[in-house]
Amino acid sequence: MLDDSEPVDVSAVTMPPDNVDDRAPYPTSIDE
Repeated sequence: MLDDSEPVDVSAVTMPPDNVDDRAPYPTSIDE
């Protein structure tokens, strides 16, 4: 069961970065 949870965690962590790149332009406005 632990092995099944490990791979899922990696997939979730790899997905955020992809979305962050697309959302980069949005957060930039908040920074300003």
